Amino acid sequence: MSDRIQTVIKNVLLAFVLVTIGFAMGKRSATRTREASQRETPAPAAATESAEEGIKVIVTYLHATFRCVTCNTIEAMAKETVETRFSKALSSGTIEWRTANYQEREDLAERYEVVAACVVVSKMVNGEETDYQRLDDVWILMKDPSAFEKYVSDAILGSGTALPVIGFAFLIAFATERVGKAFNRLTQIENWVRRIAGILFILAGIYYCMTHIYGVHIP
Repeated sequence: MSDRIQTVIKNVLLAFVLVTIGFAMGKRSATRTREASQRETPAPAAATESAEEGIKVIVTYLHATFRCVTCNTIEAMAKETVETRFSKALSSGTIEWRTANYQEREDLAERYEVVAACVVVSKMVNGEETDYQRLDDVWILMKDPSAFEKYVSDAILGSGTALPVIGFAFLIAFATERVGKAFNRLTQIENWVRRIAGILFILAGIYYCMTHIYGVHIP
């Protein structure tokens, strides 16, 4: 491309930018004047989402009719973990603490295959249970409060998230070498890539100026 053609293109683009800036400033000034002359009307109240919609975690302590000292201790430790580690989520309703007698609630005993007191962490999506984890090791870890708290907390935090994280980590590690090779190849055609990218950015800028500033409808 000759120097003369480059100079012409630069001048045309510069003129277009200056005209666009002036037009945008005038349009903004007119909009402010129109808004000031109009009476403000209150916006309609946004509809609030139901507490049963979205993702929610329910932590349930299932106990028998006869409750021993150990059972009561496990319940107290699990409840304390939820209330101290997840107080904000508990207040907002994202996490909910429940207790139930599995000998009276046979549906829960059958669903979670419960034969002794335990903690169950359930993942709810739009009011429907999609996954759960029964924490049987609370009996073993109750003598170690730190391990107990970590065990329950990890179950709440890790519900349905561990596998995607591992998968993305593996994908990134596997793709790093291939991405590096791809960039090495791009350097061989660097001049053409720069020209094509510059043209695309210029066209995109012109398109957005025409549609959002000048109001031209481009299908």
